[in-house]
Amino acid sequence: MDLPSFKGISTEMEDVILNWLTFLLCGKAEKRKILLCYHSRDEGNIKRFLKSLHSIKAEVTCRNERTEKDADYINFSNGVVLMCLSKEYATSQEQQQDYQLASSRQNELALITFDPMIEQWQNIQNNLLIFDDVDRPSVFTLRRNQKGYEKYIYVSNHPSNATEAKKVCEILQKCGVKCSISNYRSISEINKEVLLRVTEEINIATNHLVILSRDYLGDEFCQFERTLIRNTGRRFHAYNINVNMSDINSLDMAWVLPYEEDKVVLETTLKHACQILRVRKEIVLISSTDKYRAERCREQLKHSKYKYNTVYFTSDLNKNQKCALIAECEIFVACFSKSYFEDTTCRKDMELAAALWKRILPVESNENSVSNRPEWLVRIVGHLRYPDSLEDYFEDSAGGNETNRRLEDWIRKKITIPCKSFMQTKLPPLNDDSTMTDAYGSVEVFAEGGLEHYIAQYVRLSTTTHLNVLLSLLMKQWGLRRPRLLISITGEGLEILNDPRKTRFFTSALENIVREKGVWFTTDGATSEISKVIGQVVEKENVNTRPTVIGIASWEFLKMNRALLVKNGFGRWPAQYNTREAATAPGDYHLNPFCTHFLLPEKSVENVNGSGYMVSTARLRADLEEYIRRGRFELNKPEEDDSVEVPSVLLVVEGDQYQSVSMIRRSLDAGRHVVVLKGTGGLADILASITEHQIRTQDSKLMEIVNHQNSRCLIFVDLNDETCEFDMVLIEVLLRDVMESNEKKLRLTLAFNSSEKAKEHVFAKNKPNLTDAFKNQLMIRAMKDGKKDFVRLLIKECVDINKFTRENYHKLFKADDIPEELKRQMGWDVEPTEENVIRFVVRILQIDVFMSYDLGDRNDPVRAMTFTNEGLIDTLKHRVSSDSQSDPYFYLLVWSILMMNLQELAKFFWQHCKEPLPSALIACGIYRTMRKKCQPANKLLADRLLESELEFQSLACGVLSQFYKDNPDETERMLTRKRPRWRNLTCLEIAYKMKVHSFMTHEACKIPINRVWYGQISPDNSALQLIISVFFLGLFPFVLKYVKSNSGKKDDANCITRIGKRIYNFYTAPIMRFSHTMASYMIFLAFFSYSLLTGFGDTITWVEILMYCWVFCLMLDEVRELLYGLSDSKKQLGEKYISERPYMIQIYFQDKWNYFDVTILCFFTIGAILDVLGYYETIEVGRVFLAISLIAFFMRILKTFSALEELGPKVWMIASMAKDLLYFVIILMLFVVSYAVAAYSIMYPRSELSFDLLLNVMRLGYWNLYGELLLEDIEVEEPDCSFNETVYNAGTLPRCAVKHRKIIGLVMMGIYLIFANVMLLNILIAMFTDTYQRIQEKRDHKWNYERYALVREFRRYPVIPMPLGVPLFLFYLVKGIYNKCKQCNTVRNHDKELMASLKVMDVYFSLEREMVYLYMKKRSEDAKESALTEETIAKVVAIQVEKKLSRLQSNPGDPVDMEELTETIIKQLTKKK
Repeated sequence: MDLPSFKGISTEMEDVILNWLTFLLCGKAEKRKILLCYHSRDEGNIKRFLKSLHSIKAEVTCRNERTEKDADYINFSNGVVLMCLSKEYATSQEQQQDYQLASSRQNELALITFDPMIEQWQNIQNNLLIFDDVDRPSVFTLRRNQKGYEKYIYVSNHPSNATEAKKVCEILQKCGVKCSISNYRSISEINKEVLLRVTEEINIATNHLVILSRDYLGDEFCQFERTLIRNTGRRFHAYNINVNMSDINSLDMAWVLPYEEDKVVLETTLKHACQILRVRKEIVLISSTDKYRAERCREQLKHSKYKYNTVYFTSDLNKNQKCALIAECEIFVACFSKSYFEDTTCRKDMELAAALWKRILPVESNENSVSNRPEWLVRIVGHLRYPDSLEDYFEDSAGGNETNRRLEDWIRKKITIPCKSFMQTKLPPLNDDSTMTDAYGSVEVFAEGGLEHYIAQYVRLSTTTHLNVLLSLLMKQWGLRRPRLLISITGEGLEILNDPRKTRFFTSALENIVREKGVWFTTDGATSEISKVIGQVVEKENVNTRPTVIGIASWEFLKMNRALLVKNGFGRWPAQYNTREAATAPGDYHLNPFCTHFLLPEKSVENVNGSGYMVSTARLRADLEEYIRRGRFELNKPEEDDSVEVPSVLLVVEGDQYQSVSMIRRSLDAGRHVVVLKGTGGLADILASITEHQIRTQDSKLMEIVNHQNSRCLIFVDLNDETCEFDMVLIEVLLRDVMESNEKKLRLTLAFNSSEKAKEHVFAKNKPNLTDAFKNQLMIRAMKDGKKDFVRLLIKECVDINKFTRENYHKLFKADDIPEELKRQMGWDVEPTEENVIRFVVRILQIDVFMSYDLGDRNDPVRAMTFTNEGLIDTLKHRVSSDSQSDPYFYLLVWSILMMNLQELAKFFWQHCKEPLPSALIACGIYRTMRKKCQPANKLLADRLLESELEFQSLACGVLSQFYKDNPDETERMLTRKRPRWRNLTCLEIAYKMKVHSFMTHEACKIPINRVWYGQISPDNSALQLIISVFFLGLFPFVLKYVKSNSGKKDDANCITRIGKRIYNFYTAPIMRFSHTMASYMIFLAFFSYSLLTGFGDTITWVEILMYCWVFCLMLDEVRELLYGLSDSKKQLGEKYISERPYMIQIYFQDKWNYFDVTILCFFTIGAILDVLGYYETIEVGRVFLAISLIAFFMRILKTFSALEELGPKVWMIASMAKDLLYFVIILMLFVVSYAVAAYSIMYPRSELSFDLLLNVMRLGYWNLYGELLLEDIEVEEPDCSFNETVYNAGTLPRCAVKHRKIIGLVMMGIYLIFANVMLLNILIAMFTDTYQRIQEKRDHKWNYERYALVREFRRYPVIPMPLGVPLFLFYLVKGIYNKCKQCNTVRNHDKELMASLKVMDVYFSLEREMVYLYMKKRSEDAKESALTEETIAKVVAIQVEKKLSRLQSNPGDPVDMEELTETIIKQLTKKK
């Protein structure tokens, strides 16, 4: 940034600055002329840079592609050719001409850029200079690439302070720190050595020190040097030599330390300021002249949180030790006494601790009076009364917060209050007029209900407090964002609160801007009616991101203000303030719980020319708002510079005759617009009436407002006018306040989400000159807020979407903007950077969908080149060609999906994707995966994600329908075309991986699936022909029909060739591979059944050996499936993201049927091993395992049934019903077990525990369900049973049941059967019916998906089924192992192959984008028709109801016939149609 005082500098200093500039550009100070070459796209940045060049009187000639060659350009010599690098400039013809000119006629080449991508290529081998602040390009923010030191300190001083500077450097060098000082003596002696220091040493320094003196502040070169230091972005430190603090406060320094001649003190402060010493937090230093009090403090520390700290007494230390410990200690305890005040050593210790901003804890003695403190002590601790014991400090929880302690120190030094006030303070004056403030900290304000509470910062101050101090408090100490919009509201607003329509009218205009960052509201800070309305807007927002609402309320009239006073001399963190209790307290108003910050001024007297007058709160507020509006908070801002002005408006809601009138008059004096809301009563209605009817009134203040010279700034809005749009009026008013700034206009229109106003006021006439940094910032804000129309406008008018995405994509993933659910799914320990988010998307999709976009690719070979001057330009040219292949809209689509609440913006980006159809499918996949990973408690988010997923499914299906309707012949090619951007996957394969069932059910998808399924075999073949061909192998021409070629060429092949071709087509068709595999499998089941029925005895037969070999071949087939899965995963993830591939076992079990296959093979293997052992017991057990495996092998056929149209749904019904049955069995077993145990224990008590007992009990309850009542066992009598325990325990006869026990048991059985058989089983049937209907409705979706899975599997299935295909399998296995070893376990990089075909394929995708446009246009038209229909119905109904109600009001006794009213409405609607 340029210093404002440069416009009055001397001619000698202008010459020095020009020499410095040319030395910075090319290393030669004698080159005075500059030729600035750039592309017109950088016009906005160049104009700002030119303003900086002209401010130092540089001789500059400009040239771009629109400028014709003139004599100045052709004859340019002995100067600097300054080229502004950009992608557009590098590819222009002018660039080559400019480069040739720079290398001839004794010219020198220099390069600058405003592109962050180019900035990272700055290298010592090129002449590229970059700006520290691209938003404000200036010659003083240009930087070369310099290699800095680990610790290097630069000391800036005036020649008159050379002795002090050398003394500082000696101390630094003694500590082992490299440093340098100014060699400057006078402006006339500035030479190349000084220029070298200015351009290099200031830039590489890690710290900067300034020796401040009056000579330094008045010297031009020192001012220039300080500007360069500030523009490095580092706050510098300073030693003060007799300079007033008022002159220092504006310099924005980190530390301002008094210069000490004492070397020990100077060394201590120097080490601390430059962070040469590491502060240790375990030291407590006690300063006291009384040994007894010091020991007492030590004992109190042992019972506090400082009990583990080392305690030192200053009286026991020498000077060096004491200074070092003061710099290292955590707290400094000062025991005040009369002798302490008079002790010179204690004074120096306190001053040093205060200069180093140490935490000072004063301890008072009871006999000491506050008024006895000397002036030096008052400057440090003020006149506050402090406790006499350290225990009082430790009881206050605020003492542990370092940030709060630093804020307290600042407030106590900067903020004062008047000594005399309406409410007398107990503190004595700091001087004749003011004293240290006694109320500050944070306040927890409880709302009227008492349940809601918010924490706000507050401070009590004087109305004469300097505005610079106030802004420093708000922005630096309280950490508020730089204001971008200021809305001041004055008045009570009772009428608005009583009228809900007016409330909505007011709040709807503020809801949009409340979400904007940097918007400041100022109110009276009290709970007035209008404050409650503002609270309704504020409370809708997240508490963590609440808008800044500053309440400015008079301290004198505030209820319960004593609750905000300090405690033990230190602030409240927080103070408790209950508005319910304050309502009954004396005073005029209480705090507004919706404010985030409170300024509580107290009236004070300002002395002007010897006379004093009272400064009101209204004046302080008006002055503060005008100070903010004019941008006076900007450091060193020139008076004539309006570039940082903040748009502001005053809203008058009702208003009063005092504060509101004063605010209006002061706003008009400053030229600020005032919006008066007519219809809110009070002053607002009076002003509106006077202005509208030109009435004269006796109130001179009101007439002064009406007849003010800036009365055009007074705007009235009638809230009773239903056609008035308050938000539009408000934005128009604010736009008038920033007529000359397009940037502020765009910020305002963005805040109000009014793209129409932005187009009208900014883009309607000429293209505005906006910096890239601003455009990127605006675009990011619009995207994060989901303002689709504004994003569309920016892309259309000024934003290069390729460049924006490449340079700013990482900024979209800041941790504060990422949804919590996304953080959880990524992992709480994973930083949400661009790279990690992309890896997360690739991991959940298992496809590298970012293959070709070249964003954030740190392995780019172009970046690895040596960036010489020529290399920079060649690199930019390469970027131009790569941008043409990228798809930035897909990147933005993925970002908007991950944000989980930007569906409209996601649809907008999707429409502009280069391949919208697969992009929609990928969007469905991302939504589906995130929805599945949502926590069960987060059902609302899961439902929203499901809704978004279904909408993208609808978009994909709609585009496909449009394509199929307009281009049926191209649809199949579009679905089956391999897409390089998606790892050569087709749309069908992407839909399959993303599990988009509705897309695959579309009629257009069935055609290519059928074509792939049949291969070259004609679908016209009957089922009988296909079955016969399985046995004749398709060798005979009359068995099967084949698809005829459409090439039109005559087939001249001989008979043998045609037969060979037919054999190939027959065996490679997926349907034949499926048929042969199934035939082989049926033969296997036949042999297995035969061997299990006749074999598996003592000797092993050849059939058993055949079964063992056959099952081994099936195991090899599972290995083949695993290898295919690994290969697919490698190709789809690519080399870059191969680490995101899941484990091998996870890839294998992605197909759920593989769980079943593994179980079968394990059972068969166990049975075979047990059978081979040959023992009788093992053979019997093995036969059971083999029998179970046979059942499972038969059930495995269900997998193929799932792809058949009729049988598939039945299989899914069985699976779903099995899940239902599992849950039902849990409930059923409660009834079964409870009844069985109870009934058996009644009929057969005192039974002996055994395994047979468990079987009998469960047998009684379970088989009753199926009608087996076991009455013959229950009703049996002697002699067929026995009551003898020895007999029935021996198993000779069954046990008899006593008659009355039988009756009870039978009664229980009857009740049990009613519940179990009648109720529970019917519930199960109802569940099965519901499952059947649910699956039947989606049978097409599931069937087409499973059918494609079957086609996809058998398309690459071995031509020869197992076990005949074992030799072929082994051949491919050995070949694969050989290739694997040859490649040394590396992944083949398919990217180059895919990129080579990308340019050719882009031609075909234009038709796809055209179909998207047609579909969205049709969809928009349908939506408009639907909206018109609904609007027509609503109008007709409203008219008829209004007529009937008016009739009812005129004739109260005449009832309204609702049937007649309905018939009338229907007739009216029929006429409308």
